[in-house]
This record gives sequence, structure tokens and C-alpha cells, in this order.
Amino acid sequence: MVGHYQNFRVIDWRTYIAMALFGYIIAGGVAVIFDLPTLFLVLTTSLYLAFAFSVNNCFDLKEDIKSGKKNNPIAVGLIGFREALIISLSTAVLGGVISYIYFGGIASVIFILLLILAFAYSAPPLRLKAHPPFDTISHGLFFGSLLFLYGYAILAAPSSVVLLIALSIFVYSITIELKNHINDYESDLAAGTITTACWLGIERTKQLFLVLHGLHFLILFAILYIYSRTYLPYIVIAMLLIWIMAPEIEKKIPASDVAAVFPYLGILLSYIH
Repeated sequence: MVGHYQNFRVIDWRTYIAMALFGYIIAGGVAVIFDLPTLFLVLTTSLYLAFAFSVNNCFDLKEDIKSGKKNNPIAVGLIGFREALIISLSTAVLGGVISYIYFGGIASVIFILLLILAFAYSAPPLRLKAHPPFDTISHGLFFGSLLFLYGYAILAAPSSVVLLIALSIFVYSITIELKNHINDYESDLAAGTITTACWLGIERTKQLFLVLHGLHFLILFAILYIYSRTYLPYIVIAMLLIWIMAPEIEKKIPASDVAAVFPYLGILLSYIH
């Protein structure tokens, strides 16, 4: 049980569950949090995340063993590959069945697409994570915009504004993936895994990260300017304060991640009011 808990990487679920809930609350307002469908949204999203993280561990054995990573319970022998894969696929099937029974429609279709992309990202023969730029594009979808749209589609059909919000989350998720690529650059090279960072080179990857990071905020500001100008000045001031308080340039990147919460809160407030 400890091995499978580690394999599911539950601690890493926070941001992604928040993405699904964000879409759900925008579609229905704060009051929907107390409705029964919220429980099934969190449950199906959790089962999906358990699948996505565990199936990634299953097919990252080569890289994780070579790099000496200790956070993969399969690589360190705590659980077997076959057992881990069976449990992983079981969470996918269970999540798909629950999503179809309780939600159906567009939401269920998006959930199946999430499962397919997460599997294709990690598992052969496609293993998109080793084929740039499909690694970052797929990550932007199955660990980004599609999670947001899944939560929204449970209650409503996505509008043009919602799709613009989804685009901002898509770009943000790509920056998360690029940060992971930069951190794992040496181990990926040693294992022969060609990520976007290995494909472009570390310096170009850092430049791409900064460009996309800026694009993410531009999209957010555009949404706020068009649909909720009331909160924009306060949000900009709060973000600048967080950026200034980060003492070193290495700490300004994670500080900007914290600052990104404010535009999304502004978007949320504009919808629920």
C-alpha cells in the first residue's frame, strides 16, 4: 500500500485538482462546491491523476534507475512493474466508468481523452514525452487545459471566453513541463531520452520558457482587461509586490507562479459576481 501510494504521487495532485475545480466553479458558481457532483469530480480527477502519475513511473524505469531517483517505488524495487501497471490501468478504467455514469456527454468524452493522452505521453509505442515538441504540447493538454475544461463541461458547454482561459492554462502547463525538462536535463541526456530541452539545448529552452511565461501573463491580462477591468489594477500591484519581494532571480520564477494565482482569482471573482 505504501508503494502504490508513492507511485500515485498524491502530493503532486494539488495543482491539477485545482484546475478541474476552477473550471467547475466558473461554470456553476461557488455554491456548486456543496453539491454532490463535486464529490464525483474530485473522485474522478483523483483517479485520473493516480493513473497519469503511476503509468509515468511504470515507463520511466530506465531514466529513473540511471539517474538514481528514489521517488519511483518501481525503480527501487518496492513494487513490481506488472503489479504497478495493473493497478494503474485499474484506476483509469474505474475513473472512466464513474465519469460516464455520473456525467456523460462532453465531460465524459474529455475524461477519456485525458486518459488516452496521459497514456500516450508515457507508454510506448508513442511515448510522446520522448518526441518533442509533442511532449510539451500533450502536457499542456492532459495536465492543463483539458482538466479545466473537464470541470467546466460537467455543468455547461464551453464558450469562447472559457476557451481563452483554457489557452492560458495550456501555456502555463507547458511552462511547468519545461521547468521539469530543465531540471532533468542531465539525467535525460544520460538515459538517451530526447525531451524538448535536449532537442533545443538548455539555453534555448530557458529562452522559450521565459517567452511562454510572458505569454501566459499577457493572455491573463487580456482576459481581465476585456471581461473584468475592475480587479486588474489591484492584481497588477499584488503581482509586482510578490515579484519585488523575491530576493534572487532564481526565486523570482517560483514567485511568479504564486503571482499567477491573482489573475485567476480575478477571473473567478468576475464570474461568480
